[in-house]
Amino acid sequence: MNAITGMYVFLLIIFIALLGLIVIVSDFAGEKDSQAECVEKGCGENSLYLGSKSKKEYFSCSCNININKTDLICFEDEKQALSNRYKLKSC
Repeated sequence: MNAITGMYVFLLIIFIALLGLIVIVSDFAGEKDSQAECVEKGCGENSLYLGSKSKKEYFSCSCNININKTDLICFEDEKQALSNRYKLKSC
């Protein structure tokens, strides 16, 4: 491999690494937005999902849904909701 080919390979690796970093940062920002929406709807700071106790359904906090405070349950992740036998509903 000559020097120019090696440089192109190096630049390609750097480009892929930067692209991966952008994806990670944007996912993190989206998670923070969802957490803020959960707090606005009455859940804790670590919550990403909210649900209805009576219907055993859960939603992303970014969904435009209102759940009565007495019926509200909050989850930090999908695993927690699923382990409590809640079903995911779309917005």
